Amino acid sequence: MALATSVPISLTDVRDFYGLSGSINMTNLHKGENNVANPADHAVSGSAISSSNGSTLPFTMYPNGGVSPSFTSVNSNIPTSGSIDLTDYLSGHRIVAPSVSNVGLIQTAGSNWNGATPASGKGFYISNYSAFGSSYPDYAQLMTVSASALAGGTTTSYAEVEFTVSHTGTYVLEANHTGNETNGAYFFIQGRNGSGNSSAVNNSGMSMTLRESGGGTNAVATSSTLPSGVGLSGEYFLESGNNTFNASLPQFKLYECVLPAGRYIRMYVLSTSGSAGSYALFQLRTNCNFQRHINSTTSTTNAMITQD
Repeated sequence: MALATSVPISLTDVRDFYGLSGSINMTNLHKGENNVANPADHAVSGSAISSSNGSTLPFTMYPNGGVSPSFTSVNSNIPTSGSIDLTDYLSGHRIVAPSVSNVGLIQTAGSNWNGATPASGKGFYISNYSAFGSSYPDYAQLMTVSASALAGGTTTSYAEVEFTVSHTGTYVLEANHTGNETNGAYFFIQGRNGSGNSSAVNNSGMSMTLRESGGGTNAVATSSTLPSGVGLSGEYFLESGNNTFNASLPQFKLYECVLPAGRYIRMYVLSTSGSAGSYALFQLRTNCNFQRHINSTTSTTNAMITQD
C-alpha cells in the first residue's frame, strides 16, 4: 500500500512500505538505503551514444541508466544522511524489481520471423533480461517485441505478444523504427482482462505519455480507425508513423507508460517496407533505464521507482 500523502503517517506504514520487518530505526531508511528510492543512484553511465542501427538518434542514449522524467526528483524530502522526521516519508517512493510472466505469442505475420530466439534482422520476442548472443547482456529488458520487413520486395511483418507485469507502476516504452527507405511502422499496447482473444479489452488505469520523440505522431486507435489487414481488434494505445504507412525514417520515441499488475498486456509492432527493408522494435523497460541504448553491451539494473 502506498504511503500517506499527508499526516497522519506511522512508522509501521513506513517499515512495511519499504519491505522491512520488526523493530526499525529511521536512520536505516535514508534515501538510497533499504529500498528508499534515490534517483541519483540510477543516473546514466558510460559515454553518450548518438546513433542506433545506422540512424541518428533525436535524443542522447547511454550504455545504462537514466531515470524517466517524472521520477528525477522523488523523495526530495528524505535526506541521504543525518536525522530524519517521520513526515519526510509522505508521498514516499520505493525501489522494486519487476518482472513479466504469462508470456505468450498472440499472432505473427511475415516470413522473416524467428520466434522466441533473437537474431539479427529477424522478428522475435524475448523477456526478463534475456541476452542477445554474447555481446548484448540483458537485451530484452522486461519485454522486447520486434518485426522485420527485410525479406526483400514490398512486405509487411508484425507480431503481437501478451504478458503480465508483477508490479503496478510507471514503466518506459521505447518505439524504435529504422531502415533504408521511406516507409512506416505501428506500435500498439493494449490491456485485457485475461489471456487470449476471447478476453475483453480493458485499458482502465493505463496511460502513455510521450517524453522524447523523433518523427511520427501518437494517438489512441479504436477498432474503426485501425489499419486494415493487420490482425487487430478493440481499442489500442497507438504510436505510428504519422498514422500512415508513408512516414519517413528514422523514428525513435520514449514513453512513460502506466501498467497495472496482473492485467494481461499486449504489445504489437508492425513494419512495412519496399525493397530496401525496415525493422521495428518495441521494448518495455523500468523507469530507471529510460536512456539505456537498445544495443548496450553492459549489464543493466532491474530497479524501478514506484509509489505503489
